[in-house]
Amino acid sequence: MSNLERRSFVQLALGAIASSCTQRTADTCNGGLNMSSPMLAAGLEGNAESPAIRIVWSQGTGRGADLPHSYFASVRVAFGVPVLIAALIDAVALTADREITVRFKNLDEFLAENASLQFMLGFADRQAFIDCDHPGGTDSYQLRVTLQFDGNTVTGAQFEETLDAGAI
Repeated sequence: MSNLERRSFVQLALGAIASSCTQRTADTCNGGLNMSSPMLAAGLEGNAESPAIRIVWSQGTGRGADLPHSYFASVRVAFGVPVLIAALIDAVALTADREITVRFKNLDEFLAENASLQFMLGFADRQAFIDCDHPGGTDSYQLRVTLQFDGNTVTGAQFEETLDAGAI
């Protein structure tokens, strides 16, 4: 083998090694929604000292359809929710199949000055709950909840699911 052939072979081998180090795992976790058609089961429920909402939904789509009941049991107030808003939330829990209850502290003072309340619920990386893989760090999902009020009456609700993909 000549020096030129040897050098070419070494360059090819090094190129193959370098490309295998930078190949990324295909994302088999993040297709589809965790929840289809999230909505309020009713308006504000409970009493003034401990009002609550119940969010219900239909089965997710794509890989979201594979998520078990235990995935939703890990729901929490998402990181990044302003402290003043997070302080209004007393508890978040999965209370039935496809039903999350958000229990608030007394909202009277907040609603006297605000006609809407927006917060996010956080969900874990799907990798811990279904057989899938994705490149990079831990992913998280959020459900942005926006409630409109007239006094203590809920007059509207919007829901938006987002993915925060982990660093690659």
